[in-house]
Amino acid sequence: MLRPDPKTNNAFIYCLAEAAQRCAISVLLPCALLNHYHAVIFDELGTYPQFIEHFNKIFARSQNAGGLPSSSNVCAPWRRRSLPSASGRDLVTRMRAH
Repeated sequence: MLRPDPKTNNAFIYCLAEAAQRCAISVLLPCALLNHYHAVIFDELGTYPQFIEHFNKIFARSQNAGGLPSSSNVCAPWRRRSLPSASGRDLVTRMRAH
């Protein structure tokens, strides 16, 4: 479960931007939901498998390192959030700001 809080949102954006930059992927529409995410990307070089593997690995590590329980009442339906759409450049800019 993705905890709907600024720390998780920032980790999602950071990990997505880092993986995108590493694999030369353009992220067009990212969206993190309570128990999964969606990301519309542009993969000009065919590096999607490396991108998704790297993103899933570093994001899972960031969430596991946070010491948060795997199920929590803070994930109630009325507190669900999604991330706004952003370009790869916007994600890198956000990543650098945090």
